[in-house]
Amino acid sequence: SKSLTATKQVANVHLDSAIILGSKILADKKGNKYQEDALFVVGKAEFYKNDFATARRKFLELLYKYPDTRYYAPVSIFLVRSMIAGREFDTAGAALDKGLAADCVVALNASERAAIWAMRDDVDQFHQFRPWFGFDVSLPIKFMDEYVKAVRARLTERWPNNKAFVFGHMGDGNLH
Repeated sequence: SKSLTATKQVANVHLDSAIILGSKILADKKGNKYQEDALFVVGKAEFYKNDFATARRKFLELLYKYPDTRYYAPVSIFLVRSMIAGREFDTAGAALDKGLAADCVVALNASERAAIWAMRDDVDQFHQFRPWFGFDVSLPIKFMDEYVKAVRARLTERWPNNKAFVFGHMGDGNLH
């Protein structure tokens, strides 16, 4: 339809803008404190434009230049997804075997993708555990495990029979 075509065109303009701005930051020979961010943004934009080879190069460059990057989890997943999309199944499998992207699920087709989104969107299941309380926390990935353990311990002190569910888009530093 015309509206879908227009939406895709607008999305491509935004992706192109991200690539152009990120590339300017990366070209700064004086050094720039935003180079790590620019590599991540350019890699994601290239991925969403279906240029998986360029996305892969940017993600590998980010991991090489910034081995302790705060983007390690999402970059690892995007890197493996880039390999799969580029039909580099053996390379993607080896990367997963070596722990590049641990504890993740990668949909290999539209049916699997729909099933994963169906699980993610089925938050109504929480209503069976009334009363329930939600939260939205953003923090660096390296602190998540410690934070979740502390929250669970405090809840158990106060309510020994509680059921605590933690989920979110952890690769982006967000928990619910």
